Amino acid sequence: MNIEEIEQLFKSKGLQNKWDKFKTFIRNSIVLSETPINESEIKIGQSKIGGVPDLPDNIPWPVWKNKPLSFLAQINFEETRPYDIEKVLPARGIAGFFYHAKQKTSGGDPKDKGSFRVLYHDGPIDQLKRRTSPDILPKSSIFQPCQLSFKAELSVPNYECSLIDDFFSTDEGDGHDEVDRYCEFLENIYDHINTSSKLLGHSNTIQGAMEIECEWMSLGYTQEYIEAFDEDDFDENDPQYLKSKADALRWRLLLQLDSLDSAKMMWGDTGQLFFWIKDTDLANMNFEDVWMMLQCY
Repeated sequence: MNIEEIEQLFKSKGLQNKWDKFKTFIRNSIVLSETPINESEIKIGQSKIGGVPDLPDNIPWPVWKNKPLSFLAQINFEETRPYDIEKVLPARGIAGFFYHAKQKTSGGDPKDKGSFRVLYHDGPIDQLKRRTSPDILPKSSIFQPCQLSFKAELSVPNYECSLIDDFFSTDEGDGHDEVDRYCEFLENIYDHINTSSKLLGHSNTIQGAMEIECEWMSLGYTQEYIEAFDEDDFDENDPQYLKSKADALRWRLLLQLDSLDSAKMMWGDTGQLFFWIKDTDLANMNFEDVWMMLQCY
C-alpha cells in the first residue's frame, strides 16, 4: 500500500484527527521473500536464509556456553541498499544472524545475552569462506538454504508498539474508543502488507511491546523487577520507569524472521524471532549489543 491508501484507510476508521502525527510513525521495511535452493547455487557473500554462513578466517563460528549457535541468515547490505528508502542500514557489509540451537532462550532474561549474535563483516567478499556446520550442531538446527529477494514496503506500528503508547485515547465516547478503531485499521491493512520476514519497519508483535523489554534487558533488569511493572500499586511516575520508557524509543527492528516451512524453521509455536538494535548502534555499524526476542502464539 502507498501512503495515500494508508491515509484513506486510517481516516475511514474515524481517526482523521490523528493522521498528521500518525504519518510520522510510518516506516519503510524491506520484505524478504525466500526460495529454497541448493546452497551451491548461492554465491559466497550473497544474502540467504538457512544453510551455513560465509565468514572470514578471523571470525569464528559463534558459541554460547561452549556450544555452537545455529545459523539463521545472512544479509548483504549492498543487495538491500536499493530498497532501504530511509538509508538507515549500512551501505555495504554482511551481517550474519545466529541463535541458540535448541531455542532454550527467548530474550526475556538479561542472562540470555550471548545466546543470539549478529556478526558483521565489512571487508572484501574474497575474504569470506563458506563454513561447514560443527559436528555437534543438531541436524534440526541446520536449516534449508533459501535465496532471498527484496521489496520495499511501508510499515505501520502494532497497537502495542512503544512508539504509539498513549497515542490513542481509550475514552469510549460513542462506545468505540480509538484503540479499537486502530485495531480495526490494522486488521484491514494486514490483508495488504507483509507480516512475515523483513528488515526494518515495525514488528508484527505477538506477545506485547518489545522495545521497552529490550531496554530493560540491556540494563540488566531482573524478571522480578520487570514483573513489578504489572502490579496494581506500581507508580507509573517513577523516574526510573519514565526514563526507561523514553529510552525504549531508541530501539528499532533490525530483522523479523518468521517460522518458514520453506526453510524448515519453526520458532516456538509458529512464532517469530525479532532482532532489535539501538539507532545509534546501527548508525555506527555496531552489532555487538543487538537484542533478540522470540514471540509465539
